[in-house]
Amino acid sequence: MKSMSKVGIYSGVFDPIHKGHLAFANAAIDKGFVDEVVFLVEPTPRRKQHVSALRDRMNMVWLATHTNPRLGLYDLQQQTFTVRDSLPELEKEFGNIVMLIGSDLALDVPHWPDFDVLQRNVQFVIGLRSNDQMAELPFEHVTITTEARDISSSIIRTTKTDLERYVPKEVGQYIVSHKLYDSVA
Repeated sequence: MKSMSKVGIYSGVFDPIHKGHLAFANAAIDKGFVDEVVFLVEPTPRRKQHVSALRDRMNMVWLATHTNPRLGLYDLQQQTFTVRDSLPELEKEFGNIVMLIGSDLALDVPHWPDFDVLQRNVQFVIGLRSNDQMAELPFEHVTITTEARDISSSIIRTTKTDLERYVPKEVGQYIVSHKLYDSVA
């Protein structure tokens, strides 16, 4: 898959993936920042506890992306993603990569271990969520705003109706059939 194209790497928990994630990924492509987007589902998220099983989250991402040739899913086979371990593998697999991140994480990025390495090797595209305003960040980036920026995974986990408003139909059917968020109040 390595080529001269720019591949957007969109890493996250995706519990579940929703229309906001997909709108951001597609907007990054449509605006010419990347040629395609690959989703990386974090097996062991650092910032969140009590997430759905990795298999369920991977399945939902696949269901949401498999019909769009510009979107894909990649299994990094690492429990926790780190710049030191993950970046070399991603560069080997995809070549020229661009990191897609939500504005909820943007302020944390400069504090990641080995951020200086990441900053020298990738470009950043930030998807603005809700009413987020990006403060001055100590790294170069571009921002994207979409109409689906008010959707959050936490809303989906707590709602029991109108799933198709927030997630693709197949993902909604998966959530219901696997009773993923039935115990969430």
